Amino acid sequence: MASFQEAISSAVKTQATRRGLAYKDIASTMQISRSNFWRHLSNKQLWNSDDFEKLAEALGLHSSWELRRLAQNEQELASSQELTA
Repeated sequence: MASFQEAISSAVKTQATRRGLAYKDIASTMQISRSNFWRHLSNKQLWNSDDFEKLAEALGLHSSWELRRLAQNEQELASSQELTA
């Protein structure tokens, strides 16, 4: 089962693709380095709750709660894929 951290990363990747956002632009909006952003995205560094609001803004979401909902959907999708594999 995907961890919540992995689900957040997956939601970020999915939303960035949907909106045509470059990771460098997301990192810039969050005011972090691209390498730091990449460590988060590759689950080598944990996202923390302080990141969620900045992430939501960078992804064009209404709030961090919307990001959490997307992550929950990603987590459920990953779980259902594991069951069918």
